[in-house]
Amino acid sequence: MEATSEARQLLGRLGFRQGTWLRCTLLHAALLIAFGFLLPYEKGPDFLDAVILGAYLCLSVVFAAPAAAESFASPPGTFQVAVVRVLLSVLYGTLMSFSILVAGMAVVYTTRVIVVGPDLRALAESAVFAVMLALAVASVVAWISLRYSAGAGKGSARVIFMGLLLLFFLNARRLPDVALMGAALSAMCAMGSLLLLLRKVQAR
Repeated sequence: MEATSEARQLLGRLGFRQGTWLRCTLLHAALLIAFGFLLPYEKGPDFLDAVILGAYLCLSVVFAAPAAAESFASPPGTFQVAVVRVLLSVLYGTLMSFSILVAGMAVVYTTRVIVVGPDLRALAESAVFAVMLALAVASVVAWISLRYSAGAGKGSARVIFMGLLLLFFLNARRLPDVALMGAALSAMCAMGSLLLLLRKVQAR
């Protein structure tokens, strides 16, 4: 029940509430159309490149980080609630990125003749990395939001996103090769951030 209540609150903070749900729905639909239909259709079989698919999976961070900042606009009563909020933010980001990716792959497979499909191993490794990265970033943003303010959390989310974007442009081709290492580092970062979050919640 607690998770359900937190999920409803998160959706409300994201804009899925009376008065703004239509605009929020249209925004999500526009993102899905642009990145899940138009861009894959333009790229064609090249869309199935391991780097592009990995980058699409890592879009989970783009959605999870702001969601985490919104979730911690009000302090959680317990550490369990804090963890639920972080996990819900990660779930939201992961569902969005995976939905866009699946839509894109469906477009390519239904509009093109595909001789060589995607590298499934690289895809799976990138998926693990994307989830762990989203967890790490959401945990960091949650701690910053609680330690300082929701505004600071949102600002840190933007900074982290710009840093990751820069890294991607500089080393895009290495993404499939370093996915598992990145997942391990992200997991350690997430554990550290959650420990800091635990101390912060207990100190209140």
